[in-house]
Amino acid sequence: MAEPLSALDLVEGFHLAHAVAALHEEGVLAALEHPGPAEQVARRTGLDTAWLSTLLDYTAARTDLLERTPDGYRATARYDAQARALLDQYIGAYGPNARQLRTLLRDPGPAPDTVDRARHAAAFAALDRSPALGLTADVIDRLGLVRLLDLGCGTGSLLRDLAGRGPDFTGWGLDANAAMCERARRSLAEAGLAARVSVLHGDCTRLAEALPAEVREQVETISAASLLNEFFADGRTAAVAWLRGLRELFPGRALLVADYYGQVGRREPPWPRMHALHDVVQVISGQGVPPGDRTGWTEVYGDAGCVPVHLIEDRAGTFFVHLLRL
Repeated sequence: MAEPLSALDLVEGFHLAHAVAALHEEGVLAALEHPGPAEQVARRTGLDTAWLSTLLDYTAARTDLLERTPDGYRATARYDAQARALLDQYIGAYGPNARQLRTLLRDPGPAPDTVDRARHAAAFAALDRSPALGLTADVIDRLGLVRLLDLGCGTGSLLRDLAGRGPDFTGWGLDANAAMCERARRSLAEAGLAARVSVLHGDCTRLAEALPAEVREQVETISAASLLNEFFADGRTAAVAWLRGLRELFPGRALLVADYYGQVGRREPPWPRMHALHDVVQVISGQGVPPGDRTGWTEVYGDAGCVPVHLIEDRAGTFFVHLLRL
């Protein structure tokens, strides 16, 4: 973790974050992938020249996303796909929760519905392959698992990866975010894989209603990548109940949980900076912080009656893939 922030750091960070978010969302930073003066960018985007000039000056001085050149301002190589995804996810998608934090502190109930789901989908589409998903795909491929149901499939990157590895793979995806489903279907169609992979729009907490019986009967393996961490707002109760319901629908079948170990409130600091930020966002979006170690996760599995078969961890980070028997 970085050094603790002072009051001035916090004030500056607040206003700088809003400035960068505005420049990103108005397309200014993207436009400045080729150098240009503030006046030119203002005319092109319909923004106030004086305001834009000040914000560009300040952003260039205080961040590594923008720089001044003899030809004007230019976005640096640091304004890459990962940076854009971070801005879209943590300021775009979860920004409404931060802006309504005083209200949500009194009543957290509306927190999940406050997230901007379209922006969330855009962030995932911009950065399509996380370490957890890559590790999950490799495990599934090595074990020769086919007929996979991917719960919380997002933009379909795991299904697209696996279907692209061989013609024997058949998959189904389920996600509650309609924007995610639309992007997943589009990317699968573009890759020529739509015949073997179907994406369903539905609630992963109501699987009996969301999944047709003919799909449930064909599924041999289930994956839940970055899904179970959403069930810890009330401690372990919801996560255990969801796993028990999954066992009732798919008794004896394999489940791969790809997720991460929580940090804030779960481990002593210092924490990895990115993961600590994600934990705070998990809380203000109504998801909660998942267990912080293998023991905590296996206790959840045990309470739900699931049997751990193989536990794989990414030692370089906090990601893991746990193979369970339902």
